[in-house]
Amino acid sequence: MKNIYTIDDFTQITQDSLQQNHITELSEIQKKAIPFIVEGKDVLVHSPTGSGKTNVYLLPVIDKLEPQGNKKHFPKAIILAPTRELSMQIAERARNLLSNREGIRTTVLSGGVDIQKQIRMNAKGADIVIGTPARIADHLRRHTLKPNQLETLIIDEADMMLSMGFLEDIKNVLSLLPAHQTILLSATFEEGIQEMRNDMMIDPVIVESDNKDFLKQDILLEYMIVQGNKRIEPLVKILKQEHTDTIIFCNTRNTSDFVADMLRKSGIETYAIHSEMDFGERKRIMKDFRSHKLNVLVATDVASRGIDIPAVGLVINFDYPDQTSYLKHRIGRTARASRKGKAITMLKENQKNKIQEIQNIMGIRPKRRG
Repeated sequence: MKNIYTIDDFTQITQDSLQQNHITELSEIQKKAIPFIVEGKDVLVHSPTGSGKTNVYLLPVIDKLEPQGNKKHFPKAIILAPTRELSMQIAERARNLLSNREGIRTTVLSGGVDIQKQIRMNAKGADIVIGTPARIADHLRRHTLKPNQLETLIIDEADMMLSMGFLEDIKNVLSLLPAHQTILLSATFEEGIQEMRNDMMIDPVIVESDNKDFLKQDILLEYMIVQGNKRIEPLVKILKQEHTDTIIFCNTRNTSDFVADMLRKSGIETYAIHSEMDFGERKRIMKDFRSHKLNVLVATDVASRGIDIPAVGLVINFDYPDQTSYLKHRIGRTARASRKGKAITMLKENQKNKIQEIQNIMGIRPKRRG
């Protein structure tokens, strides 16, 4: 087995696809994990947001796919994702990588869409099926998704799955599948992930990225102490000073809506996104943000994970996250793809102990913003 994988180790058609997608080198975690995936082992990939985990599993899965002809296609790979948005973005990434190949089908089976409509639209089957755990389990129970040729199950954003309460749904999916290779990906390695490894995988290989990954990113970490709940005025001041694409993270839907409303009243165009809003509206807002028509986005943690947002210049933690692991996910939205970035965390007087916590999590000591 190769210890490190490179682009030259893929088939020529995959190499051509990577070139068309302007991918000239594999990331560190891809180089380390793909050899074990190719060998057929169960693999747990522990790597931070922005390290290239999606292509860790898509590239080896796609590289070995053979067209199934004009007959009904049966899935060779099922990819579980926590949200409809992420499912669609994984599918888009897969289709881009498959753009130079004929006869390979992908489909998305997620909640939020009428299941009868999904059944009709996917009557011809697919080689790669991407979707949310509950909906995938529903199709398996109805036998509208037949896994008899399944080779690989991927559980993406496993720690987010746990935090959103999807563990039982994942177990339901597993109970309906034949023997298969399992690939589990997580940005954290908390107790729940270790339990998933023990319960859902067979003699798994654990592949971790360098702990210094964030040090390799050019991130300026700052914090500021705010008085009580008087955070809007300093927030407006930051936004008027920085002039860059910005995500402001809040812990709750109500807070994100409040912050967005107050910023608009201060003359800053922004919108809030969270899991309880209309999907079409979220999609429109995200499209405007990606195209830079909108430069400031207020979000709950649904946007730090599971939504494909390009690197932004600035991340602001309006609220310190309820779960400390979310801090890395939020800050990981900046300084991607060799770009510089900045993250500012707003702290109350009684949260000064969080300064050391930030250093422990990120490996970088934040500077006080004057």
